[in-house]
Amino acid sequence: MRELAGPTRSVVAAWAALATLLHLHAAVAGFGAPLELRVQHLLVLLPLAFLLWPARPGTSPAHRPSGPDLALALLSMLPGLHALLGPDRDAPSLGNAVQPGSAELLLGGLAALLVIEALRRAVAPVLAGLVAAGILYLVACAYLPGILHHRGVTLHEIVGSLYLSEGMGMHGPVTGISATMVAAFVALAVASERSGVARFLHDLAIRAAGRQVGGPAKAAVASSALSGMFSGASTVHGLAPGSPAIPAMVRLGFDRHFAAGVAASSSAGIQFMPPAMGAGAFAVALAVDIPYGQACLAALLGALLHFLMILASVHFEARRLRIPGLPEAGIPAWREVLRGAPLLLPLVLLAVLLLLGRPPHLAASWAFVATFLVSWVHRHPRAILLVLPVAVAVALALARFGEHAVAWPLSIALGAASLLAMLWSRPGTRPMLREAFVVLVDAGCRMVVVALACAGAGMLVACLAVAGLDAAASGAIRALSQGSLLAAGALLAASTLVLGKYLPAIAAHVVVASVGARVLVELGAPALAAHMFVFWFSILAVATVPASAASIAGADRLRAGLASARLALAGFVVGFGYLHAPALLMQGAWPVILGEALASAAGFILAAAAFSGHFRDNLASGWRVALGMAAIVLALPLEGLDPWVRVACGAVACAVLWLASRAFAPGAAHLATRRDE
Repeated sequence: MRELAGPTRSVVAAWAALATLLHLHAAVAGFGAPLELRVQHLLVLLPLAFLLWPARPGTSPAHRPSGPDLALALLSMLPGLHALLGPDRDAPSLGNAVQPGSAELLLGGLAALLVIEALRRAVAPVLAGLVAAGILYLVACAYLPGILHHRGVTLHEIVGSLYLSEGMGMHGPVTGISATMVAAFVALAVASERSGVARFLHDLAIRAAGRQVGGPAKAAVASSALSGMFSGASTVHGLAPGSPAIPAMVRLGFDRHFAAGVAASSSAGIQFMPPAMGAGAFAVALAVDIPYGQACLAALLGALLHFLMILASVHFEARRLRIPGLPEAGIPAWREVLRGAPLLLPLVLLAVLLLLGRPPHLAASWAFVATFLVSWVHRHPRAILLVLPVAVAVALALARFGEHAVAWPLSIALGAASLLAMLWSRPGTRPMLREAFVVLVDAGCRMVVVALACAGAGMLVACLAVAGLDAAASGAIRALSQGSLLAAGALLAASTLVLGKYLPAIAAHVVVASVGARVLVELGAPALAAHMFVFWFSILAVATVPASAASIAGADRLRAGLASARLALAGFVVGFGYLHAPALLMQGAWPVILGEALASAAGFILAAAAFSGHFRDNLASGWRVALGMAAIVLALPLEGLDPWVRVACGAVACAVLWLASRAFAPGAAHLATRRDE
């Protein structure tokens, strides 16, 4: 992304901040018609892709948009402006059998080309190539031979499905998720990072785990898990909040590939962790027609098991290598750490609102406002004298006039204006206004990538649907699996992992779910389990391509990827477990859920010991293989086997390994034979 300078920087920053404010206003005041909302979403974000991302890094201007970039940014606004302000703005979409006119054909083709170019610049060239290939196939399919032949698709159908339809394409439901849900959560994540909560969570992890063996690595894992609670987007190619700890892990004695794997697998888990999960979680809730809070609850146990195995692997590896913890001088005191505890109040507010059934976008917007207020009061305690009167006034206004539609936006606007005036009137708090502007700008820039990924995924799904390729792919999966749910899951998991290496997680999820989720449901999997399965593997693909983490560690990418996949084994097993055990989705009786959780935890701890070759002492190779096989059996939710039986077996295995550790050490059998002789 460009580092703009001069007047261009100010103009683009103002545009990005305005885009964030528009999304937050819509989240609080209410959304309009779906198609109109999605058009507005791309109207304000698509131009930023051409202004902020160069056409060819290294040759295009690095600190200003080129002339063609400015032209493309202006052109990208024409389709949206025509849809909102044109003479046919009140006409229904093509989904209601209205044929697009010549203007719609021209603007629809222009919009498709511009989105493809924006995808190439800002998101993923592979996704841009797939969308372009899908459109070319629709144009040429009537002239292709053999199995590639398909009925002729008219230009009206292509433009209608890609541009005008509410049910698919760039303005389809996936873009609607970005415009409504994801935008508010992106703003919340940026505000939380700037408020200092990430630093508080890192210090808390260091305080809790720093003195233990392998303390910095454990703190990095815990920090990633806690960060995932407010930021559901792991950065590209495996660079997580724990990645700055990679050099420290290497200095302490961890293998470079292992250190990179810890960061990459932790990065993948960030999008699993409720309540602010990855964008795919909203797609799951939409597809299954459940509240987002229920989707968060369904993912909670799997997320905890994922991070448990990473922590167990770090623990056993540190014990094997005899890596100490941090000295007390390098660990912050509890008193210093807990000073930042109030910064968690917005996260608590978010969780409470979701549990009360409030819409996710509204909950995230209120948490966003609370983040600013809590951060301000935390830095300037006397500011509570200013915040409280305004908050009480807004609450009273809503309680008295809340039944009127204008009451919410008007009360909030007046309250925000009052707080801004108070901030500006106090010289000591004026820097917070600049920081607030930076947050709005950063959030707007991040929304661009999410919006484009969702629009590109919608266009690709539209191409598959119009050409009938989604039905053909579903039929192929049915034929290859031969009615086996496990085989169908394996095919879909492999497809998702391959796509996830080159596409954003939301794009990989939407494409595979459109093809394969229905097959899993037909073979007996519950709808929630089928979509959570695809969501899980679309994110686990991040763990297999740890490019940034490997670069930081100076490790080979392939070996780092293998280490990361090994550390993320719990995620792979839990993904398949969703298809067979509703308890992993927090569904069913609590004794069954608890038993499944404990049995899986025991299995993953033993698997971590087998991979590391250490439990209380080093393990011989033969015992490692046997322990690994037993661990997988414990972790898998086998039909007909009570989970509490697996819990008992896991407890016995752990007790034997702990009490008779020397019997499983390398050379133990040889020494026993010598003693017998």
